[in-house]
Amino acid sequence: MSSVRSALDVNRGPHLLAIFWTEFTIATVFVFLRLYVRQKIRTLGWDDITMLFTLILFAVTMSLCSVLVHYGLGRHIEFVPLDQQAEVLKWNWLVQPFGIMTLPMGKISVSLLLLRLMSPQTNWRKAILWGNMVTYTIFMALAAIFSFVQCDPPQALWEDMPNAKCWNPKVQANWAIAGSAYGAFLDFLLALMPVTIVWNLQLSLKRKSALCILLGLGVLSGICAAIKTAQAQELGVRIDSTWALFSLYAWSSSEIFLIIICGCSPTLVPLYEAVFHQRPLDDGWKCRGTSDYRLQATRSADDRLVGTAESLSSTTNHTAFRYLPRYDPVLVHHISDCNGEQPVMTSHYVI
Repeated sequence: MSSVRSALDVNRGPHLLAIFWTEFTIATVFVFLRLYVRQKIRTLGWDDITMLFTLILFAVTMSLCSVLVHYGLGRHIEFVPLDQQAEVLKWNWLVQPFGIMTLPMGKISVSLLLLRLMSPQTNWRKAILWGNMVTYTIFMALAAIFSFVQCDPPQALWEDMPNAKCWNPKVQANWAIAGSAYGAFLDFLLALMPVTIVWNLQLSLKRKSALCILLGLGVLSGICAAIKTAQAQELGVRIDSTWALFSLYAWSSSEIFLIIICGCSPTLVPLYEAVFHQRPLDDGWKCRGTSDYRLQATRSADDRLVGTAESLSSTTNHTAFRYLPRYDPVLVHHISDCNGEQPVMTSHYVI
């Protein structure tokens, strides 16, 4: 009999720790490479800052999950020492708000990145992105709040309190399923929307396809979110939850990881060019008193960009230009207006 019980006392916690910290380490490398590239080419923006916040929330979540594993996550509850059972249940609830809010923060970063690619005329795309950013963030904030207000007092979630009043566990589970499904939908939306932007550019089919793939990597996190949706029903399990929640924690960590990796990958194109094609990151010339322009360009036979630059300020009209870029630009460039002298173009990656 004791041998049977010993065989059932399986601890999957170390497997979770390996998943957590491997993913976090790789995600950290990607985020800091992104920040390095953006600082180097002087295009640091709110999408980079929100991605850094995503990484910070991811670090907090993984740290709390490590405490949770220490107390018994990954084992059957009957094999967790009695003095740790209340602790493992408590930490299970304490970690959830941080993990929940990491998801909208990552999606906000990806959305802000896409907004940088859009021209002022694409109002319908911007409305879709902003509307979903606000709606999803509110939805997930409510999910974080529901984690604790479902019981009065909240301590009843991890302690036996006969007089406590709690919601039906299926309420939170159903909300979590809806949130996971919405998150999966957003991942696919954010992955497919760049196709509508890139496909109208005057680029070769090969380059269009490459850009669509690069900007559409979020499909991977969408697939992960879809799988996690099926696991979210385990939040309604209040018996042997330390064992039942293993898959949900593993897939939740992987979803956050993929959001960060897929969101950072497009921004690392200049680093790839610098490493494999010896193109310096700090491309272009600098001068004081610069003005920003949006270019309408075509590529000539001698591989130069020919077209007009429309000022994004109200003081300058259009300027013709010819330039042989050191980088192959995608959508937006800058022209330096050096105190009324001949404009000199400076090309930058927008991603």
